[in-house]
Amino acid sequence: MCTSHQQLFLICPFCQLETFLTQQFGNAFFLTAPASVFYFDEDEYLAGVKQFIEDEGIQRIYLVGDVSCYFVQNTLNRQRSTYLRCENYIKELLTESDSAFSLTHKLLRRQKYELTDERIFGTEIQQNKLQVQTLITSVRTGEILKGEKMYA
Repeated sequence: MCTSHQQLFLICPFCQLETFLTQQFGNAFFLTAPASVFYFDEDEYLAGVKQFIEDEGIQRIYLVGDVSCYFVQNTLNRQRSTYLRCENYIKELLTESDSAFSLTHKLLRRQKYELTDERIFGTEIQQNKLQVQTLITSVRTGEILKGEKMYA
């Protein structure tokens, strides 16, 4: 699955996906946030990320969630909170019928939607400068369980 252009993976640092993803996709860049929940609400941070994307010629962003993610599992099992912002974000999505897969899927879909905001990456997506794809992985079993492309 290696491609000729640069790739950026948005991942949870606690899921330790870097080795697995580089085995699947080749060399890549990684940006991390707990539970892969990114908040681009600081203009300087967003500007830095956009500049990095431009400087490195990144054409594809993968938003990745792993079904064994600590924060997803804690939410499903109603474990005590660590008081990180991402935990409330995940709790808002939780229903009684959720599994690790369905909750991860909802989490990625919501994040994907937020990334399409014009202020974040919406303009770049509409101009075909960027593609965004979601991946649900199981690093424990070494599988990519689901991938979805997203275009504006």
